[in-house]
Amino acid sequence: MLRLIGAAVVAVCGGALGLYFSAALKKRLLLITELEGALNIVREELSANLTPLPELFSMAARQNTGAVSEFFGKVVLGFGEIAEKPFYDTWQEAATALPCLTPAEKDTLFRLGRTLGRYNTEDQAQTLGAVSARFAEFRQAAQTRLTKEGKSRTVLGLASGILLAIILL
Repeated sequence: MLRLIGAAVVAVCGGALGLYFSAALKKRLLLITELEGALNIVREELSANLTPLPELFSMAARQNTGAVSEFFGKVVLGFGEIAEKPFYDTWQEAATALPCLTPAEKDTLFRLGRTLGRYNTEDQAQTLGAVSARFAEFRQAAQTRLTKEGKSRTVLGLASGILLAIILL
């Protein structure tokens, strides 16, 4: 009886592990989608109303949730420390703290941070548009990966748990 219970626990744990890895893919897709949307809003607001960057990022922090809100919140706080440390350092720290992003995605954000506040509004809006388009590509790749690997990770986790349970019996 105990062996059967142990085998069931191992199988369930394998399935839970598969679900965890599948959820990580979903979480990454959601983060990229929210970040892309926030960058689009910032670009549109900057182009249409010439809103100063601290106000733009404060608005983005309020309109988003989770990691994206925290990212823009950290950037806004960095404007208060601008005399002590450069804006780019604050931007880079906030971008580094974003979970789930690949090095290429973080590098894209780093490049954006180097241009914000340094050039005219039109150039900044153009750069924001290019970065947003790049994040659209990242989103599409993440969606494709989720479609291909999401279910298979869950099934593979469950199958490995069942296989291990059979071996242990």
